[in-house]
Amino acid sequence: MEHAREQYEVSERRAGRVVRQWRGTQRYLPLRRTDEDHLTQAILALGVKYGRYGYRRITALLQHAGWPVGKDRVQRIWRREGLRYRGNSGREGGCGWAMVRVYDCVRSVRIMCGATIL
Repeated sequence: MEHAREQYEVSERRAGRVVRQWRGTQRYLPLRRTDEDHLTQAILALGVKYGRYGYRRITALLQHAGWPVGKDRVQRIWRREGLRYRGNSGREGGCGWAMVRVYDCVRSVRIMCGATIL
């Protein structure tokens, strides 16, 4: 939008109408929280330790440990870091596949009724 304002010498409101964006979209500056890196490390540590847990259960563990986080923030970090849990395969005993991030790579992990096989 700034380019349109400079190029055509129009107001911010008119430039926003041309590019079909709200003015607030251009004014928004994302805030980086100071504890984001520590929280990410905590999520990764729990994700590796408990490979079968999803972001909601990891959120509960973090809250129990004293982190003031909600599931939406944990989910955002979860997705950004490439962590994923596909659930069990429907069989009794919780057998299934889980995807966990280990040492900067995502590995497919087979869960055999509680035992993790890499």
